[in-house]
Amino acid sequence: MAWVDRTTYMERLWALEGTWDIKVITGMRRSSKSELMKAFSTSVARKDPSSNNVYIDLLDLDNELLLEYQRCIAKS
Repeated sequence: MAWVDRTTYMERLWALEGTWDIKVITGMRRSSKSELMKAFSTSVARKDPSSNNVYIDLLDLDNELLLEYQRCIAKS
């Protein structure tokens, strides 16, 4: 699959960078929301390598324990 550069969305995210507001990206299933966040996370890390930048892919099986942790909180 070819990479599509989402410059408009990246510019919107960069305009909000540094604000304390929670950013929510919505859209239809399989519309590359996660890929947009990965690209933004990578560009933030390139711009400022010392930034406190964390991207967690909850579909990655290595992060499955994080999902279980959330289930435990929801039950209590």
